[in-house]
Amino acid sequence: MIPIVKSVLLCAILGFWSIIGLLLWIPLLFRITCVYCGAVVASSMHNFPLEKPASALATATTFYSDGFARIIQSMSEESVKTNHHEEASLGSDTLWTIALQLLWSTFFWVFPVTIYLLKQS
Repeated sequence: MIPIVKSVLLCAILGFWSIIGLLLWIPLLFRITCVYCGAVVASSMHNFPLEKPASALATATTFYSDGFARIIQSMSEESVKTNHHEEASLGSDTLWTIALQLLWSTFFWVFPVTIYLLKQS
């Protein structure tokens, strides 16, 4: 790819991620924080292990910055050369996870805006 075109595309993709990623990250943090707090309550009452909720919380906290790192890494010269012939495939579980996260994020942002607009009228 021509270096100037690649640079422009990289900037555009990073700009897109900076908006879309943030709109996905905030609801993800909210949801994972609520799940983690519920797990802490369950742990204190029934000796529930916290390894999985703690791992999910750690993953959620780095979701936004990981997106930038993955974009930059995937557009690097080395990555393009080594992964040129690999096919990317998403399993149905991954697609469901993505769909549910998008649905949750949409609800997270639309619900408060709807309440605000109803109060204004």
